[in-house]
Amino acid sequence: MNINLHSPTFYLSRGIAYRKGEQYPEAIADYSQAIQLNPFYAEAYQNRGNIYSDLGKYPEAIADYNQEIKLNPEEPSGYVLRGNAFLSLGNYSAAKQDLQQAANLYLQQGRPDLAQQMLDVIQLLINN
Repeated sequence: MNINLHSPTFYLSRGIAYRKGEQYPEAIADYSQAIQLNPFYAEAYQNRGNIYSDLGKYPEAIADYNQEIKLNPEEPSGYVLRGNAFLSLGNYSAAKQDLQQAANLYLQQGRPDLAQQMLDVIQLLINN
């Protein structure tokens, strides 16, 4: 087996394995290496952001989700994840904007069930 240590995909895959094993520092390091090798690797930003979110490091998570959204603005998951991070920080206005954008994108993609889930969460935010 030939391993390409210059492949961002290698580091992304290993980072995923580290995360499953709850080896968060190692996973963050591998996602960071994947980003260093390919600064346009949206999936690496999302995965690193997810770990930061798991660790309660929401500002770092939001920074990574910002990059993911910048690179892939038509993908709703980045808005959902960033919205959840904003919710965890108590920034309900920003969370609502992100979840609304995710709902709009889901509708454009013909996924009304997921759009409705986003709208339901927004409704909860308005009522609380």
